[in-house]
Amino acid sequence: MEREDDNIEELRAWELEATEQGYTILCILETERYDKDFWEGAWKKYLPNHEPMFKSCTKKGKKIEGNDYIKQLLSTDNAGLAKMKIRFCIDADYNILTQNPLFVNKNYVLHTEGYAFESLCLLPEALNKLAKEFKADFDFNIFFEEYSKVIFDIFCYVLHFTEISNKANESMFKEIDTSALRNCIGFSNGKSISIANNAKQELDKIRREVKQKIEKIKLEYPEVTINTIEQRLRNDFQISPTQTYMYINSHIVFDDVVNYLFEFFARQAITKAMKDMGKELVKEKELTKEKGQTPPEYTAYRKYYDEKISSLKWLYKETWLCNYSHPLLEKVGENMKKSFENL
Repeated sequence: MEREDDNIEELRAWELEATEQGYTILCILETERYDKDFWEGAWKKYLPNHEPMFKSCTKKGKKIEGNDYIKQLLSTDNAGLAKMKIRFCIDADYNILTQNPLFVNKNYVLHTEGYAFESLCLLPEALNKLAKEFKADFDFNIFFEEYSKVIFDIFCYVLHFTEISNKANESMFKEIDTSALRNCIGFSNGKSISIANNAKQELDKIRREVKQKIEKIKLEYPEVTINTIEQRLRNDFQISPTQTYMYINSHIVFDDVVNYLFEFFARQAITKAMKDMGKELVKEKELTKEKGQTPPEYTAYRKYYDEKISSLKWLYKETWLCNYSHPLLEKVGENMKKSFENL
């Protein structure tokens, strides 16, 4: 079993490594895959005089991506952590909204606003700009407002059960795990959706899924109410039902809603381009047969589509680095500055 002393020793070793290399602070990330760009940009904007060393969670030489190890580290001696030149830079997940004691009111914990950094990839203005590149008739302001209202109640149930799980220090409710939630609030796929009236038909499907999920929860847990959660969101966090998409699991919203929408936008654009050339859209199965050869007239547009989809997250790097004036980003900056007042 891992001892607290082992965790502190490992953290002190990392802290010493950063100091010896001339860094003023050690920033521990859940993963370097995307997080580093976000936090690096925030540091340059809000704390330019501090040069951080970024390190993803490592245990005995093996990388562990995710916040399980972060939680283990945060479970150590709090007084010791507060005195160290270390900051844990993490996704908020539901930890702030559920007031998880491991994460709240800790000077050495910096967190994103919204659920995760992907939440900041969901800014409607940026998505509308990208949608225009595909000539898509779609308004993400309208879509996200309605989507948020549709999923608000299930979001409240998720917070309720997460809070209970936090206290028990284990995941207890399969009804609201990532897989179950994905099936409830995500699109089924990106090939057969309808974007008419800002995806009204798809929102109606999700509305039915949410209703069925809540009915099932009420049958199994008739004593559970979400009134307190609703009041806390409104009064303590100033979160309204039209903002849910920023605070619910943004990995689902990004991967299973936004990405599917852009898949559809791209398919439409490809179809139009092919028709303009007097060709029909090459079906997926035809792309992979005969050693993967693709008709040459299709290749250029397909490449454009692939590049846009694969780089979707990175399109907002410019927003992070150049426009940290968004309220959620400004709040990250405020928390960062407060964290260093007593360093």
